[in-house]
Amino acid sequence: MLTVIGCGNPNRSDDGVGLAVARAVAAALSPAQRARVAVFDAGTDGMGVMYKARGASALVIVDASRSGSLPGSVFDVPGAELEAPPPRSFNLHDFRWDHALYLGRRLYGADFPRDTRVLLIEAQDLSYGLALSPPVEAAAARVAALATDIHGASLDLDLRPETGAAAAAAADARADLFAAQAESTGGLASRWGLSLAIGALALGLTISTVSTNQIQAQQLAQFTLLPSFLLSGFFYPFRGMPEWAQWLGELFPMTHAIRIVRGVLLKGNSLAEITPELWPIALFTLAVIGLAVWFYRETLD
Repeated sequence: MLTVIGCGNPNRSDDGVGLAVARAVAAALSPAQRARVAVFDAGTDGMGVMYKARGASALVIVDASRSGSLPGSVFDVPGAELEAPPPRSFNLHDFRWDHALYLGRRLYGADFPRDTRVLLIEAQDLSYGLALSPPVEAAAARVAALATDIHGASLDLDLRPETGAAAAAAADARADLFAAQAESTGGLASRWGLSLAIGALALGLTISTVSTNQIQAQQLAQFTLLPSFLLSGFFYPFRGMPEWAQWLGELFPMTHAIRIVRGVLLKGNSLAEITPELWPIALFTLAVIGLAVWFYRETLD
């Protein structure tokens, strides 16, 4: 069963967009479809999200975001990228849906959906009020279609009207989503993606100084490339790896470069928010350049 959960505070204007989407999805379902799709209004009850998600085969959470992107921008983020350990607090108001994803997976195991998506709509107004701002209201209509269309094929659900116009509208919504994200965040992601290239060039310089021939250089490059891919979160969820593998993965610049690109493209992160991931890349670059200079001096001697 697909479970769609809307989150947010309906008394804080655009913060209630997740609840508006949940209501729109529930109203569009036929009686037969309601047997295969569950829709809930969780409000600000993070613990309730964990309870309602249990037993679902796929989960979609809809909420507002405030990342500095254009109001009404929509971000489709894998749940594994956003789950976070809950704080050590007795106040249940501190328990959010990202904590529910983290704890539910560990408490319920196979009974908790592994296929989770989070649809975030960039808010314009979070002041006290009951109405959505125009760009967020327009985005909510698109997300109501996307929320069920994401899993429509895998769950064999026919959640859209049987008309060509509806299918075209869903395709246009996905195209608008991609275009808005690329326009607002693509430039920053491409610029800071160069940090990975700089770190890779520094590593290549070090390998060339310690190698005695081209074959040895190629072997050393492959020896560092494979674990860099496997332990960076590129192929497998980073938090799903053993703790020792996570510590080892933190040493590779690709781990931090992937977080930067994902954060910028999926969450609209600013320069201040990606700076903590830039420092490890800079330290790695300086360290390997230092090794290259050291071995080069030894070669001259």
